[in-house]
Amino acid sequence: MEVPLRRPSRFLLGALGVALALTGYDSGSDSAPSTTHAPSVEAAAPSLGAPVTNAAEASRSLGVALVDSASQLSGRVVGAEAGSVVFLVRSDASAHDLRALADTILDVTETDATGSYGFAAPAETGGLEVVVSAPGKALGRAPLGQEIVLEPEGRVEITALDASGQPVELAFALVLDAQGTPLPLPTAPLVSDEAGALQVTRLPSGRCEVIVASPDLQRIARLQVDVASGQTYQETLELVEDDELTRRFLVIAGGPEVAAAIGEETK
Repeated sequence: MEVPLRRPSRFLLGALGVALALTGYDSGSDSAPSTTHAPSVEAAAPSLGAPVTNAAEASRSLGVALVDSASQLSGRVVGAEAGSVVFLVRSDASAHDLRALADTILDVTETDATGSYGFAAPAETGGLEVVVSAPGKALGRAPLGQEIVLEPEGRVEITALDASGQPVELAFALVLDAQGTPLPLPTAPLVSDEAGALQVTRLPSGRCEVIVASPDLQRIARLQVDVASGQTYQETLELVEDDELTRRFLVIAGGPEVAAAIGEETK
């Protein structure tokens, strides 16, 4: 018989906060709730030090080896405005949690006014890809060196409600692609405002899964959306108690350490 999941401990909440920060960055002008913000890492786990504010900082703080500056790799993105975020990543089909996703990031840069970008060249270039995140555009992904043409984004606008129909403020969404890999989306729009409204932006075409949890992690819900380029979808989610889905949310956010901690807490 499965043991019910107890209220998450301070350790679990702290690990969750750090994991969410790994892919949290401010990369453009997505419309986001003006009165909310992503969960504070410092507030959730002050013993872990200063908040990690972007993916590049996160990769450095976790000891991910950044590239050698001996040479330069460059590329171009069609349809990207200046300042669009470009990730240099290792291809890894097994990156099914935010920590594993952060471990694939080698470097982060931005496009210039022509859509061009540059990275210091790594010692080995095999199996590397570029991921581009630009306001109003779907995430673009291609092998290193291949020109990327960005398509219009898909969007999912979600209203998070509790069982009584009241809005849930500060609910947070994790977004996965069809393979179960977290998508590196700007975090601010993923946090619900006082009306329970949040936005999933920059979605590429295809099926995605959105898991939305209340700030105390006691209520949760999920949906799947088949996204078409340039389309906006409106959904209402009722957040309810669901121990199995909450465990999954925590494991996706925190990786093996959180999975192990959940096992200890539910013994």
